[in-house]
Amino acid sequence: MDSAKLNDWMQVVGIFAVVASLIFVGLEMRQSQRIALSAAYQARADSSMHLRMAPLESEALQSAWAKAIIGGESLDGLTPEEIVVLRSRWNATLVYIENMHYQFTSGFVTEEQWQSNRRELEMTLTRIPEWGRQLLENCDVYRDSFCEEIREAGKDITTSGE
Repeated sequence: MDSAKLNDWMQVVGIFAVVASLIFVGLEMRQSQRIALSAAYQARADSSMHLRMAPLESEALQSAWAKAIIGGESLDGLTPEEIVVLRSRWNATLVYIENMHYQFTSGFVTEEQWQSNRRELEMTLTRIPEWGRQLLENCDVYRDSFCEEIREAGKDITTSGE
């Protein structure tokens, strides 16, 4: 075989090698993306579980939750400590949901998952209407797009006392 034909064959083999390596890199990138999305989903699940388990770590939060959320008692019936821990939990829930909204708008969370969190946002705002109304009046601590979600989720909260 003369050197020109050998050179041609070597170039063809080289092209196939480059194409094969690009396919391999593409498959590796897709696998890495799936692993990253799975890790992010797990992190969100861990965060959500931590929020849901928080009442078990604080007697004051258990008491406040039982009175205000389950029993529907007015905030006036809570001790100052109960109000502090309940407000902290309420704010943590909003931060969690805001993060989920950011991830949704960035394409990392499905529409179905966001709608679940959107329902949680609505419940969070309406469970303690006084705080929901305060947030509606002073929403600028969050991103504009999330404030729009808050306004929509809180549309059924009356503007005066319940």
